[in-house]
Amino acid sequence: MACFTVSLAEGLIAGGAAMVLNVLSKKEIERRVAAGEHKEEITTKTGEWSKRIAQLSYLTLGGSALLAFEHIWHGEVTFTFPFLTAVSEGAEATSVMLHEIATTGVLMAVLCTLTWGIITLVSILKKKKASKRVVEESK
Repeated sequence: MACFTVSLAEGLIAGGAAMVLNVLSKKEIERRVAAGEHKEEITTKTGEWSKRIAQLSYLTLGGSALLAFEHIWHGEVTFTFPFLTAVSEGAEATSVMLHEIATTGVLMAVLCTLTWGIITLVSILKKKKASKRVVEESK
């Protein structure tokens, strides 16, 4: 009914966080360029995390868009107020919808975030392993 709203909210929050981190990264780069570093050589932790959190945002927003389309297809979401048909069908249907949001929606968001976390962790570990190998080869 409306389980996609949890992932939608998570995606919007993650997208906002990614934008804030991106702005902080750009400010740090500007500060370091003013101190004399070459812009092309600068990488920041906030810039890396901005990209990673943006990936989470894309993942959750994409999934919620597909789910929203599916709910529109089945007539559970309409383009007229109140948009969710369960709300217009009465208190019992609204209760069922809220239960679905609290159970299915939250579980989907948690699993999506967990998957993103595992992918991010593997990426970080591979990057560390590659940098260790480069250091060992340069000795």
